[in-house]
Amino acid sequence: MGLVGTSDVAGHVDTLLDSGKQDEASKTLKASSIVPDHVYPEQTSDARLIYYLAGYVARRKILTTKCRDCFEDLLTSAEDADKDISSFTAFCDNGGLLYPSQELFSFIGALEDSFTLCCSWNKLHRDSISEVMDSMRNLPLAGCTAHNKALTSSIVKFFMMTRLFFTRSLSTRSEHRKERRRST
Repeated sequence: MGLVGTSDVAGHVDTLLDSGKQDEASKTLKASSIVPDHVYPEQTSDARLIYYLAGYVARRKILTTKCRDCFEDLLTSAEDADKDISSFTAFCDNGGLLYPSQELFSFIGALEDSFTLCCSWNKLHRDSISEVMDSMRNLPLAGCTAHNKALTSSIVKFFMMTRLFFTRSLSTRSEHRKERRRST
């Protein structure tokens, strides 16, 4: 008798696990075509790097608005920044780095999670940006009410271009290493 639905497979796997047959349970899960009910990224980025990247985004996009309200909403001082997540930024800071607020850090973190999720489950392809953008529809806007739509759009565009550049660079380097190994 073949397993038909999700509950059939889940019940069968539970029975196998209860009887100590982990290998068989693993094979059953791998052989089934069940789509997981939760999708988790296979890789995640360190919060300290995301914080540093959020500061870079702030320098390139938020400072251009010259809006005091946007500055206050999206930036904080080095003294007021969370010491754990800002530790890498503080280490690299020689006096010119920006410290993003918790709001901006969370926003960039959500962008990074969406990008990482998309790229860890799928190879990067021409619709990748659309897929990431679809997953971002429910995020709050960044910045003051006068600038939030334009600023959010600008931040997302800049982040995606920056992230795609680094992803492509890493992919190219990886391909070159593989080719060198094959030729030796």
